[in-house]
Amino acid sequence: MKTFEIRVKSVKDVLDDFERTFEALRSGKPAPRREGVFFTSMEAARNLLTPERLKLIALIRKEKPSSIYALAKMAGRDLKNVHEDVRLLERHGILQTELDETDTRTRRVPDVPYDEIKVTIPLGEVSELSPSYPSVDRSRYEVARSKYLPKRIRYLLVAESPPRDPGRFFYFENVWKGDNLFLETMKVLYPNEAFTAKLIRSKKAQFLRQFKADGFFLLDAIELPLGQIGRSRKVGKIRDSLPILLRRIKDLFGAQDAKVILISGSVYEALAHSLKENGLEVANDGPINFPAQGHQRLYREQLKTTLEKSGWVPSGWSQKG
Repeated sequence: MKTFEIRVKSVKDVLDDFERTFEALRSGKPAPRREGVFFTSMEAARNLLTPERLKLIALIRKEKPSSIYALAKMAGRDLKNVHEDVRLLERHGILQTELDETDTRTRRVPDVPYDEIKVTIPLGEVSELSPSYPSVDRSRYEVARSKYLPKRIRYLLVAESPPRDPGRFFYFENVWKGDNLFLETMKVLYPNEAFTAKLIRSKKAQFLRQFKADGFFLLDAIELPLGQIGRSRKVGKIRDSLPILLRRIKDLFGAQDAKVILISGSVYEALAHSLKENGLEVANDGPINFPAQGHQRLYREQLKTTLEKSGWVPSGWSQKG
């Protein structure tokens, strides 16, 4: 029997898991992985497993619908809402969809590869659980990121944290919206009028491979989503992460002379001075705005200027296929 486990864990356990995962990846061993996700609040787990989504899971397991459209008809629900629920469950790993191009129309066939869903709650640590912390699966982040770790890092981009929606993570390959950081970064590194947002997203794995080949790598200053908090609290939390971040950067760089580019004003304010004091070369002279809320063009201009000042020359790569 194949089981998908949803675990509710304390923040301390989350951080301990990260340390074990990072050490395994650093030593070249496979990251410890279990089939499932974890949350730091019961509320987040309940919000994922709503009665409507549980019904969709059961229908997929029992009826084997040939498409998301067929699933929506079985559930008696609006196609758009069912599609959103399927995407959410797929991002969390509970189900998967496969592209079926055998018919005249391309369609996605949903499938649940598990026999049961198990929810685990640590009764001895209930007081340590957060009432509102976002859901995460750190091992998924690390495995996705490590796939695109260059042999030699030339430029290390440091952003704030993974997005609250785990499906928008920079290194996840199947993302169709909300991935502004990836999209706008690719536009700077590989400028080509033919590279539309739709094309870049549809060929994301190819762009990530080139990103790796050109010596670029992205880390988050904080490995858990920060969520909606004020700037001063955000800067404080990023500063608190400095010891762990320095260790991670040291493990990645070794004796390499890579340049660090800090993405967002809060990351620059929190880390620029300390990273320089610790002997790292911070390439940007000032903050680089995060590419959201109308700052996309400004981000592209600031990132391009920073790269050019640091000696970067475009590779001239042209995506094919």
